[in-house]
Amino acid sequence: MITYQIYNDIDVSEVEEIIKNLYYKKNNIFFQSKTFINNCKNIYHNNKSKIYIIVLKENNEPILVAPLYIQKKFTIKILKWLSCETIDFNIPICDFKYLHEKSEEINTIFLKALNSLSFDILMFDKFPEFVLENKNLFLENFLKKYSTSCYFDGKEETQTFYINKTNSKIRQTDRRKLKKIANNEKIYYEKTDITKENFEIFEKLVKDKFTQYYNKNKRTFNTNKVKMFYFNVANDKEKNFKLIIHKMKVKNTVISIIFGIEQFNSFYYLIPYVPVSPVYKFSPGRFHIKELLDFYKKKKMNFDFTTGDEKYKKQWSNKFYSVNYVLKIKNIKGFPIFIYFWLYYYLRKFKIIKKILQFLKVL
Repeated sequence: MITYQIYNDIDVSEVEEIIKNLYYKKNNIFFQSKTFINNCKNIYHNNKSKIYIIVLKENNEPILVAPLYIQKKFTIKILKWLSCETIDFNIPICDFKYLHEKSEEINTIFLKALNSLSFDILMFDKFPEFVLENKNLFLENFLKKYSTSCYFDGKEETQTFYINKTNSKIRQTDRRKLKKIANNEKIYYEKTDITKENFEIFEKLVKDKFTQYYNKNKRTFNTNKVKMFYFNVANDKEKNFKLIIHKMKVKNTVISIIFGIEQFNSFYYLIPYVPVSPVYKFSPGRFHIKELLDFYKKKKMNFDFTTGDEKYKKQWSNKFYSVNYVLKIKNIKGFPIFIYFWLYYYLRKFKIIKKILQFLKVL
Protein backbone atom coordinates (compact mmCIF):
# COMPACT_ATOMS: atom_id res chain seq x y z
CA MET A 1 0.00 0.00 0.00
CA ILE A 2 1.34 3.43 -1.00
CA THR A 3 0.91 6.33 1.42
CA TYR A 4 2.26 9.88 1.61
CA GLN A 5 3.84 12.09 4.22
CA ILE A 6 4.50 15.82 3.92
CA TYR A 7 7.44 17.57 5.55
CA ASN A 8 7.93 21.33 5.82
CA ASP A 9 11.66 21.52 5.29
CA ILE A 10 14.57 19.76 3.63
CA ASP A 11 16.88 20.40 6.59
CA VAL A 12 15.29 17.67 8.65
CA SER A 13 17.58 14.73 9.32
CA GLU A 14 14.91 12.19 8.33
CA VAL A 15 14.23 13.97 5.01
CA GLU A 16 17.93 14.36 4.25
CA GLU A 17 18.48 10.66 4.86
CA ILE A 18 15.52 9.70 2.64
CA ILE A 19 16.77 11.91 -0.23
CA LYS A 20 20.33 10.65 0.14
CA ASN A 21 19.34 6.97 0.18
CA LEU A 22 16.94 7.22 -2.76
CA TYR A 23 19.39 9.27 -4.80
CA TYR A 24 22.34 6.92 -4.44
CA LYS A 25 20.49 3.60 -4.44
CA LYS A 26 18.35 4.30 -7.48
CA ASN A 27 20.91 6.03 -9.74
CA ASN A 28 19.22 9.40 -10.00
CA ILE A 29 20.97 12.24 -11.87
CA PHE A 30 22.78 15.11 -10.17
CA PHE A 31 19.90 17.60 -10.56
CA GLN A 32 18.10 15.43 -7.96
CA SER A 33 21.03 15.25 -5.53
CA LYS A 34 20.83 16.56 -1.98
CA THR A 35 23.58 19.07 -2.68
CA PHE A 36 21.72 20.55 -5.68
CA ILE A 37 18.38 20.70 -3.85
CA ASN A 38 19.82 22.13 -0.62
CA ASN A 39 21.82 24.81 -2.42
CA CYS A 40 18.81 25.69 -4.54
CA LYS A 41 16.74 26.21 -1.42
CA ASN A 42 19.35 28.05 0.66
CA ILE A 43 20.76 30.31 -2.06
CA TYR A 44 17.80 31.01 -4.34
CA HIS A 45 14.88 30.78 -1.97
CA ASN A 46 16.73 32.37 0.93
CA ASN A 47 14.86 30.22 3.47
CA LYS A 48 11.79 32.44 3.01
CA SER A 49 9.64 30.25 0.77
CA LYS A 50 7.07 27.90 2.22
CA ILE A 51 8.55 24.47 1.57
CA TYR A 52 6.71 21.19 1.11
CA ILE A 53 8.55 17.88 0.75
CA ILE A 54 6.16 15.15 -0.36
CA VAL A 55 7.42 11.66 0.38
CA LEU A 56 5.59 8.63 -0.98
CA LYS A 57 6.09 5.36 0.90
CA GLU A 58 5.22 1.76 0.23
CA ASN A 59 5.04 -0.38 3.36
CA ASN A 60 6.71 2.53 5.15
CA GLU A 61 9.68 2.43 2.72
CA PRO A 62 10.27 5.73 0.84
CA ILE A 63 9.85 5.33 -2.92
CA LEU A 64 9.58 8.93 -4.17
CA VAL A 65 10.45 12.46 -3.01
CA ALA A 66 9.09 15.67 -4.57
CA PRO A 67 10.46 19.02 -3.27
CA LEU A 68 7.94 21.85 -3.74
CA TYR A 69 7.42 25.43 -2.56
CA ILE A 70 4.80 28.17 -2.55
CA GLN A 71 5.41 31.34 -4.54
CA LYS A 72 3.10 34.26 -3.80
CA LYS A 73 1.95 36.68 -6.49
CA PHE A 74 -0.07 39.32 -4.69
CA THR A 75 -2.40 37.11 -2.64
CA ILE A 76 -2.32 34.19 -5.08
CA LYS A 77 -0.44 31.08 -3.96
CA ILE A 78 1.38 29.23 -6.76
CA LEU A 79 2.66 25.73 -6.02
CA LYS A 80 5.97 25.14 -7.84
CA TRP A 81 8.75 22.63 -8.01
CA LEU A 82 11.69 23.65 -5.82
CA SER A 83 14.06 24.78 -8.57
CA CYS A 84 16.34 27.57 -9.77
CA GLU A 85 18.46 28.70 -12.73
CA THR A 86 21.18 26.12 -12.02
CA ILE A 87 18.75 23.19 -12.27
CA ASP A 88 17.87 22.30 -15.86
CA PHE A 89 15.42 19.48 -15.12
CA ASN A 90 12.86 19.09 -12.35
CA ILE A 91 12.59 15.43 -11.48
CA PRO A 92 11.30 13.50 -8.46
CA ILE A 93 13.90 11.46 -6.62
CA CYS A 94 12.81 7.87 -7.16
CA ASP A 95 13.37 4.57 -8.90
CA PHE A 96 12.08 5.28 -12.41
CA LYS A 97 11.82 1.62 -13.31
CA TYR A 98 9.55 1.13 -10.31
CA LEU A 99 7.63 4.28 -11.24
CA HIS A 100 7.06 2.76 -14.65
CA GLU A 101 5.60 -0.38 -13.07
CA LYS A 102 3.26 1.43 -10.67
CA SER A 103 2.79 4.82 -12.35
CA GLU A 104 -1.00 4.89 -12.07
CA GLU A 105 -1.06 4.19 -8.31
CA ILE A 106 1.90 6.48 -7.59
CA ASN A 107 0.39 9.38 -9.56
CA THR A 108 -2.99 8.90 -7.86
CA ILE A 109 -1.48 9.05 -4.37
CA PHE A 110 0.71 12.01 -5.32
CA LEU A 111 -2.35 13.95 -6.53
CA LYS A 112 -4.03 13.25 -3.20
CA ALA A 113 -0.99 14.66 -1.44
CA LEU A 114 -1.12 17.76 -3.65
CA ASN A 115 -4.81 18.31 -2.97
CA SER A 116 -4.12 18.31 0.76
CA LEU A 117 -1.91 21.40 0.35
CA SER A 118 -3.10 25.00 0.43
CA PHE A 119 -2.54 26.68 -2.96
CA ASP A 120 -4.52 28.34 -5.76
CA ILE A 121 -2.72 27.10 -8.85
CA LEU A 122 -0.01 24.54 -9.60
CA MET A 123 2.75 25.17 -12.16
CA PHE A 124 5.57 22.66 -12.65
CA ASP A 125 8.04 22.98 -15.53
CA LYS A 126 11.30 21.50 -16.86
CA PHE A 127 9.94 17.93 -16.73
CA PRO A 128 12.00 15.77 -19.15
CA GLU A 129 10.34 13.00 -21.14
CA PHE A 130 13.17 10.60 -20.26
CA VAL A 131 15.48 10.20 -17.26
CA LEU A 132 18.60 8.10 -17.89
CA GLU A 133 16.79 6.53 -20.88
CA ASN A 134 13.81 5.61 -18.67
CA LYS A 135 10.45 6.99 -19.75
CA ASN A 136 9.32 9.56 -17.18
CA LEU A 137 5.71 8.67 -16.35
CA PHE A 138 5.41 11.04 -13.39
CA LEU A 139 2.14 13.03 -13.76
CA GLU A 140 2.00 11.75 -17.35
CA ASN A 141 -1.69 12.63 -17.86
CA PHE A 142 -1.04 16.32 -17.15
CA LEU A 143 2.12 16.93 -19.16
CA LYS A 144 2.21 19.52 -21.96
CA LYS A 145 5.24 19.89 -24.19
CA TYR A 146 6.86 23.32 -24.44
CA SER A 147 10.41 22.57 -25.58
CA THR A 148 12.71 19.90 -26.98
CA SER A 149 16.01 18.72 -25.57
CA CYS A 150 18.52 16.47 -27.23
CA TYR A 151 21.73 14.53 -26.90
CA PHE A 152 24.30 12.65 -28.93
CA ASP A 153 24.11 8.93 -28.26
CA GLY A 154 27.70 7.71 -28.07
CA LYS A 155 26.77 4.38 -29.64
CA GLU A 156 26.87 6.05 -33.07
CA GLU A 157 30.14 6.75 -34.84
CA THR A 158 30.74 10.52 -34.77
CA GLN A 159 32.35 10.71 -38.22
CA THR A 160 29.48 8.77 -39.80
CA PHE A 161 27.02 11.07 -38.02
CA TYR A 162 28.88 14.18 -39.20
CA ILE A 163 28.91 13.02 -42.82
CA ASN A 164 25.20 12.15 -42.73
CA LYS A 165 24.31 15.51 -41.16
CA THR A 166 26.30 17.64 -43.60
CA ASN A 167 27.07 17.90 -47.31
CA SER A 168 30.36 18.27 -49.16
CA LYS A 169 30.08 22.07 -49.26
CA ILE A 170 29.60 22.34 -45.48
CA ARG A 171 32.49 19.96 -44.84
CA GLN A 172 34.71 21.94 -47.18
CA THR A 173 33.78 25.17 -45.36
CA ASP A 174 34.50 23.50 -42.02
CA ARG A 175 37.96 22.43 -43.19
CA ARG A 176 38.70 25.96 -44.37
CA LYS A 177 37.54 27.50 -41.09
CA LEU A 178 39.48 25.04 -38.98
CA LYS A 179 42.61 25.79 -41.00
CA LYS A 180 42.14 29.52 -40.37
CA ILE A 181 41.56 28.89 -36.66
CA ALA A 182 44.80 26.92 -36.42
CA ASN A 183 46.75 29.44 -38.53
CA ASN A 184 49.65 26.99 -38.93
CA GLU A 185 49.67 26.28 -35.19
CA LYS A 186 48.55 23.23 -33.26
CA ILE A 187 45.10 23.23 -31.64
CA TYR A 188 45.15 22.01 -28.04
CA TYR A 189 42.30 20.63 -25.93
CA GLU A 190 42.40 20.71 -22.14
CA LYS A 191 40.15 19.05 -19.59
CA THR A 192 40.07 20.25 -15.96
CA ASP A 193 38.20 18.83 -12.97
CA ILE A 194 36.84 21.78 -10.98
CA THR A 195 37.45 21.58 -7.23
CA LYS A 196 37.55 24.08 -4.38
CA GLU A 197 41.31 24.43 -4.97
CA ASN A 198 40.98 25.69 -8.56
CA PHE A 199 37.48 27.14 -8.36
CA GLU A 200 38.68 30.51 -9.67
CA ILE A 201 38.67 28.94 -13.17
CA PHE A 202 34.91 28.48 -12.93
CA GLU A 203 34.42 31.94 -11.38
CA LYS A 204 36.16 33.58 -14.33
CA LEU A 205 34.03 31.62 -16.80
CA VAL A 206 30.82 32.77 -15.09
CA LYS A 207 31.98 36.39 -15.00
CA ASP A 208 32.97 36.35 -18.69
CA LYS A 209 29.75 34.62 -19.75
CA PHE A 210 27.66 37.15 -17.83
CA THR A 211 29.49 40.05 -19.49
CA GLN A 212 28.98 38.52 -22.93
CA TYR A 213 25.24 38.09 -22.33
CA TYR A 214 24.91 41.58 -20.89
CA ASN A 215 26.69 43.20 -23.86
CA LYS A 216 24.39 41.38 -26.28
CA ASN A 217 21.27 42.40 -24.32
CA LYS A 218 20.51 38.76 -23.63
CA ARG A 219 18.77 37.55 -20.51
CA THR A 220 21.46 37.13 -17.87
CA PHE A 221 21.82 35.21 -14.62
CA ASN A 222 22.82 36.05 -11.05
CA THR A 223 26.61 35.60 -11.09
CA ASN A 224 27.04 35.65 -7.32
CA LYS A 225 24.39 33.01 -6.76
CA VAL A 226 25.69 30.76 -9.56
CA LYS A 227 29.23 30.97 -8.18
CA MET A 228 28.08 30.33 -4.60
CA PHE A 229 25.94 27.41 -5.75
CA TYR A 230 28.73 25.63 -7.59
CA PHE A 231 31.34 26.45 -4.96
CA ASN A 232 29.22 24.54 -2.44
CA VAL A 233 28.73 21.72 -4.93
CA ALA A 234 32.48 21.55 -5.57
CA ASN A 235 33.02 21.27 -1.80
CA ASP A 236 30.57 18.39 -1.41
CA LYS A 237 32.67 15.29 -0.72
CA GLU A 238 29.70 12.95 -1.17
CA LYS A 239 28.83 13.92 -4.76
CA ASN A 240 28.97 11.14 -7.34
CA PHE A 241 29.66 13.37 -10.33
CA LYS A 242 32.44 15.63 -11.60
CA LEU A 243 32.43 19.32 -12.51
CA ILE A 244 34.41 19.64 -15.75
CA ILE A 245 35.77 22.53 -17.83
CA HIS A 246 36.97 21.83 -21.36
CA LYS A 247 39.13 24.38 -23.18
CA MET A 248 40.11 24.70 -26.81
CA LYS A 249 43.34 26.65 -27.35
CA VAL A 250 45.65 27.84 -30.09
CA LYS A 251 49.08 28.61 -28.64
CA ASN A 252 48.18 30.28 -25.31
CA THR A 253 44.89 31.76 -26.52
CA VAL A 254 41.66 30.16 -25.27
CA ILE A 255 39.14 30.20 -28.10
CA SER A 256 36.31 28.07 -26.62
CA ILE A 257 35.25 26.91 -23.15
CA ILE A 258 32.58 24.36 -22.22
CA PHE A 259 31.54 23.68 -18.64
CA GLY A 260 29.53 20.60 -17.80
CA ILE A 261 29.10 17.63 -15.53
CA GLU A 262 30.21 14.05 -15.98
CA GLN A 263 28.03 11.39 -14.39
CA PHE A 264 27.46 7.72 -15.20
CA ASN A 265 27.62 7.36 -18.99
CA SER A 266 26.95 11.01 -19.91
CA PHE A 267 28.50 14.45 -20.11
CA TYR A 268 25.94 17.20 -19.48
CA TYR A 269 26.65 20.40 -21.42
CA LEU A 270 25.80 23.39 -19.21
CA ILE A 271 27.76 26.60 -19.87
CA PRO A 272 29.45 27.23 -23.25
CA TYR A 273 31.55 30.34 -23.80
CA VAL A 274 33.40 31.54 -26.89
CA PRO A 275 35.66 34.51 -26.03
CA VAL A 276 36.11 37.34 -28.50
CA SER A 277 39.31 36.58 -30.39
CA PRO A 278 40.76 36.93 -33.93
CA VAL A 279 39.17 33.55 -34.79
CA TYR A 280 35.76 34.21 -33.22
CA LYS A 281 34.09 34.60 -36.64
CA PHE A 282 35.18 31.09 -37.63
CA SER A 283 32.92 29.45 -35.00
CA PRO A 284 35.49 27.68 -32.80
CA GLY A 285 32.68 26.54 -30.50
CA ARG A 286 31.32 24.36 -33.31
CA PHE A 287 34.62 22.52 -33.67
CA HIS A 288 35.01 22.25 -29.91
CA ILE A 289 31.66 20.42 -29.68
CA LYS A 290 32.69 18.11 -32.53
CA GLU A 291 35.94 17.32 -30.73
CA LEU A 292 34.09 16.57 -27.47
CA LEU A 293 31.64 14.26 -29.24
CA ASP A 294 34.67 12.25 -30.37
CA PHE A 295 36.26 12.46 -26.92
CA TYR A 296 33.19 11.11 -25.09
CA LYS A 297 32.42 8.59 -27.82
CA LYS A 298 35.81 6.99 -27.07
CA LYS A 299 34.82 6.85 -23.39
CA LYS A 300 31.49 5.27 -24.38
CA MET A 301 29.58 8.26 -23.03
CA ASN A 302 26.67 10.32 -24.34
CA PHE A 303 26.82 14.09 -24.82
CA ASP A 304 23.64 15.62 -23.36
CA PHE A 305 22.79 19.21 -24.32
CA THR A 306 20.22 19.49 -21.44
CA THR A 307 17.68 22.32 -21.79
CA GLY A 308 17.48 24.89 -24.54
CA ASP A 309 16.17 24.34 -28.04
CA GLU A 310 18.95 26.19 -29.88
CA LYS A 311 19.42 25.11 -33.48
CA TYR A 312 23.07 24.11 -33.10
CA LYS A 313 22.23 21.63 -30.34
CA LYS A 314 19.82 19.80 -32.62
CA GLN A 315 22.41 19.74 -35.39
CA TRP A 316 24.82 17.83 -33.16
CA SER A 317 22.25 15.41 -31.72
CA ASN A 318 20.83 12.06 -32.76
CA LYS A 319 18.30 11.63 -29.92
CA PHE A 320 15.47 14.01 -29.03
CA TYR A 321 12.95 14.22 -26.19
CA SER A 322 10.31 16.66 -25.03
CA VAL A 323 10.46 18.94 -22.00
CA ASN A 324 7.07 19.41 -20.39
CA TYR A 325 5.08 21.53 -17.98
CA VAL A 326 2.07 20.92 -15.75
CA LEU A 327 -0.53 23.65 -15.22
CA LYS A 328 -3.43 22.86 -12.90
CA ILE A 329 -5.85 25.34 -11.38
CA LYS A 330 -7.26 24.52 -7.95
CA ASN A 331 -9.72 27.37 -7.46
CA ILE A 332 -11.01 30.55 -9.14
CA LYS A 333 -8.43 32.67 -7.34
CA GLY A 334 -5.69 31.10 -9.45
CA PHE A 335 -7.41 31.92 -12.76
CA PRO A 336 -5.44 35.12 -13.60
CA ILE A 337 -2.14 33.29 -13.09
CA PHE A 338 -3.45 30.37 -15.13
CA ILE A 339 -4.08 32.74 -18.06
CA TYR A 340 -0.61 34.28 -17.62
CA PHE A 341 1.20 30.94 -17.74
CA TRP A 342 -0.99 29.65 -20.55
CA LEU A 343 -0.01 32.67 -22.67
CA TYR A 344 3.62 32.27 -21.59
CA TYR A 345 3.83 28.75 -22.98
CA TYR A 346 1.68 29.51 -26.01
CA LEU A 347 3.88 32.43 -27.07
CA ARG A 348 7.02 30.30 -26.78
CA LYS A 349 5.91 28.48 -29.93
CA PHE A 350 6.56 31.58 -32.03
CA LYS A 351 10.29 32.25 -32.38
CA ILE A 352 10.03 35.95 -33.24
CA ILE A 353 7.68 36.70 -30.34
CA LYS A 354 9.83 34.58 -28.03
CA LYS A 355 12.94 36.60 -28.94
CA ILE A 356 11.11 39.90 -28.35
CA LEU A 357 9.85 38.72 -24.97
CA GLN A 358 13.31 37.47 -24.02
CA PHE A 359 14.75 40.88 -24.93
CA LEU A 360 12.11 42.51 -22.73
CA LYS A 361 12.98 39.91 -20.03
CA VAL A 362 9.40 38.66 -19.86
CA LEU A 363 10.45 35.05 -20.53
